Amino acid sequence: MDFCIAIDFSGVNITVDSSSDEGKTTRFLYDKGRVLGLVVGHSDISDKELAGWSEASADMISSRAITADGNFICVFWGANTLRVVTDSSGSIPLYYAYEGAIAALGTTANEVARKAGGKPLDTVSVADFMQNGAVCHPFSLYEGVRVCPPGAITVLAKEGMQFAHYWLPEEAVEEEELAEYADSLKQNVSTWLTASLAETAKVTVMFSGGEDSRALINLLPAGPEYQLKTIVDGVNREYRLAQRSARKLGYPVKLIERPMGHYSQDIVEKVLWAGAGLDVRHYHIFNKTADIVGDSAALVGGLGSDKLFKSLFMNNVGNKQKTGFLPETLLSEYGLVPTNIGLPKDLGWLNQPLQDAVWQRRTAHHEKILTFRPRTAGNWHTLWPLGWHSPGHSQFLNNMRFGPRVVEPFIASRNYRLAARIPEKYKIDRKLFNAAFLPLMGAASWVPTTSGRVPAITGVNGRAVQFCIKSWRVMLDELLKYISKEKYISQGPWGNDHKYFLVKSPEDVLGKERADMLNDLIGKITIGKSAELFWQQSGKSAQERKVLSLQVGALFNASSNLLRNEKFSQSFRLSADTT
Repeated sequence: MDFCIAIDFSGVNITVDSSSDEGKTTRFLYDKGRVLGLVVGHSDISDKELAGWSEASADMISSRAITADGNFICVFWGANTLRVVTDSSGSIPLYYAYEGAIAALGTTANEVARKAGGKPLDTVSVADFMQNGAVCHPFSLYEGVRVCPPGAITVLAKEGMQFAHYWLPEEAVEEEELAEYADSLKQNVSTWLTASLAETAKVTVMFSGGEDSRALINLLPAGPEYQLKTIVDGVNREYRLAQRSARKLGYPVKLIERPMGHYSQDIVEKVLWAGAGLDVRHYHIFNKTADIVGDSAALVGGLGSDKLFKSLFMNNVGNKQKTGFLPETLLSEYGLVPTNIGLPKDLGWLNQPLQDAVWQRRTAHHEKILTFRPRTAGNWHTLWPLGWHSPGHSQFLNNMRFGPRVVEPFIASRNYRLAARIPEKYKIDRKLFNAAFLPLMGAASWVPTTSGRVPAITGVNGRAVQFCIKSWRVMLDELLKYISKEKYISQGPWGNDHKYFLVKSPEDVLGKERADMLNDLIGKITIGKSAELFWQQSGKSAQERKVLSLQVGALFNASSNLLRNEKFSQSFRLSADTT
């Protein structure tokens, strides 16, 4: 899906470097043999209609983009400008930078930094990434490299960048009933699955032991050949739960066995594969697990349901823990504290100037969201834009790079806009999700999920059942660990090294040259001014920071701050009238 454009405004010359999947997730747009631009992702807007956007007015584009479904970015070039249209959520980040009369625009921050003359790393962004696994909008890991805004039409010209939002995730003025929102959600999912999978021969459904993928099965359109597959460490509890629920839905499930150490291996390769600033801890598909793709034309998943339609990213909820007897409650209509990021009290490992700088950026982002979400800005802090800014979204961006169409209906534009206007009170305790999808699960709703929840049993009874199942599993797992010792495998959906793993020395992962450069950077940003102290820190948070720091170290080499991504293999020299 990757591309990088360099435009010389003084010479009106455009160079486009594109990865080799052109025609799949990345397509050039033509008119009578003339190249107008390109589009990444897919939507319900035809390529003919998109081509018409090259000369359409901003108002005309906005009126269509605000109703569009899917996940996409479009780029058009003229004699002296680049015009970009991003989808409502900014689900596919597009980076840009200027260097004199040259502007660079692309889907990987490191390649844009290289095209723009070799931009250095931004230490504030590095600190932000090492704390939060994402860089605050609109920044990237590189100085001077920014991200195009979501839901906007952006114009890059010699004088600089200008943009106008055609949509913002404003809070709803008038509320509907729960049943109406649930019906809209279900209908949106069904419509997008049908539109995305029409005339598709083979489709892989990424099916887990959770409830989100179960909700989609009976909404899949007739026609394609569906293969349900799950990636786990072996024949474990997660796989057996997936088998049981899929069998009740009328499908078999194929096991894609994840090698031990999947998340702790190939750090450098993963970073360069999908680009700087995307957290590789969420790359469930990579190397051997890429077998899940097979010869499928599309991958279907349930990503984003917990973020947008449940309470995962809400901070004004009581009883959110996965164990206990009481259902979730809405503590207040206000969710103002930024969620899923480190607060000032968590930044003590940084030197004081960097603590202030990181929090200043996060505060500025929060204050912007307050202008259109005055009650729930904190809950949407990492949801707008979705892009690389939301934890776990790098899974979607990584999967897109394998070529098949990635269909994630919960984060498609229409559902993202729906999530913005649904009151938070309907998202707690899975009220909205259950109203929309529980009837579709049938007998599969009685199969427990990975967390011990039985979807068919809700409220206080459901939490009591979950508590009992979870408690029994914890005791059983401890027994299995004692009996199996080193042969024990994770019984859940992720490997034991998913979030963090023991890092004895960065040299073991990066090699000496990269490790030395990383240690020099760590010494400049940490409170102790010592990389040695950084690597000696213990605890979950410190271990996660170490893993994230390795992803920064992967960007170094012996001669430069940047390492060229060799996937960029095709070059085109284009001008406004090139055929």
